[in-house]
Amino acid sequence: VGELLRTALGGLGAGEELSNVNFSVQPAHPVSVSGTVLTSTGEPARPGLIVNLTSLDATGTIVPIGGAGVVRGNGAFTISNITPGNYVLHVDAMIAPVTLPPVPGAEPGVSEFALVPIAIGTANVTGVVITLARGSSMSGTIVTEDGGQVPRDLSYRVLFRSLMLSN
Repeated sequence: VGELLRTALGGLGAGEELSNVNFSVQPAHPVSVSGTVLTSTGEPARPGLIVNLTSLDATGTIVPIGGAGVVRGNGAFTISNITPGNYVLHVDAMIAPVTLPPVPGAEPGVSEFALVPIAIGTANVTGVVITLARGSSMSGTIVTEDGGQVPRDLSYRVLFRSLMLSN
């Protein structure tokens, strides 16, 4: 909403004020979305995982908006009190947590996740199936623009953004 207002108001920046702004508020009947979360092998996801109701900002970054549901024993979830709009259901599951000693046959730290775009209207949405997928990994070396080594006394964070979702 903040990004939408900023765009509608012509680039109003942080700390700036604009007076005499009028907008209308329309009542909306909140609805729910429910369904099942499955692992990449097709089995129900473990209980306790969180299905987050999120949105995408103008840059494609996932923005939490507060709605969430907890996965029950059969993989089922429900998120209530959702107003109409376009959202993304986001689930992130650590399938084989890092343990000491390691669990035989488990890959330490393997994570599965899902991002599912969903349009919410004026009726409850049921039967949503969210299938988790394993992430990828990559390795490499960070270098400066001229190919030199980066200072070792600094910490670095590499972020990736998927280009597959559109809003």
